[in-house]
Formats: sequence, C-alpha cells, structure tokens
Amino acid sequence: MEQRLSLVTLGVADLEAARRFYEGLGWTPVSGPDDVHFFQAGCMVVALWSLRTSVQAQADGVVLHAVLDLLAAVCAGTTAVLAVRLTRLLTPSAGTHREVLVAVR
Repeated sequence: MEQRLSLVTLGVADLEAARRFYEGLGWTPVSGPDDVHFFQAGCMVVALWSLRTSVQAQADGVVLHAVLDLLAAVCAGTTAVLAVRLTRLLTPSAGTHREVLVAVR
C-alpha cells in the first residue's frame, strides 16, 4: 500500500489572513463553505478553518500561561530539592573523620 498524505486541516485564529497568506504563495483556492477555505496543493488538499473567536483565543492564552508558570514553579522546586540532596550527598559528614595528633619528640 502506498503511503501518502492527501488532506491537512489547519485551525487558524484569523481565517481571512491565513487565506490571503496561502493565496500569496500561489496556492489555488477550491470552492467550499464560507467558514472553511480549501486549497489544492499538488496531490494534497489543505483546509483552513477558524479555530476560535478572539475572546476564546485570549482565554486559551491565559490558561496556557498559567500552565507554563505552574510547570516552571514545579521545575524550580524540583531543582532546589535536587541541589539540597546532592549537596548533602557530596559533603563529608563530621562524624566519620577524626584528626589524629601525633607528637614527635
């Protein structure tokens, strides 16, 4: 069986700007419904559709930033714990070394 890619769908924030971009590349638009733009690209079809309204996109951005901030905090906490444990592991303990003073006469 020959493997190939025949359809790619892309959700975009600004449908008209994306349409103008692909038309600027010389891609030929194919007729379709108003809320989806199709382009023939060789043996493949690319479909563009509106991903979100602006309010929904902004809300997604806020959620994404919150998740990334949380991940950064977890990474910082894990790094701090690891640094403390490695420092304890690599620091010689006081109870295992004894100084021996030898007096020579």
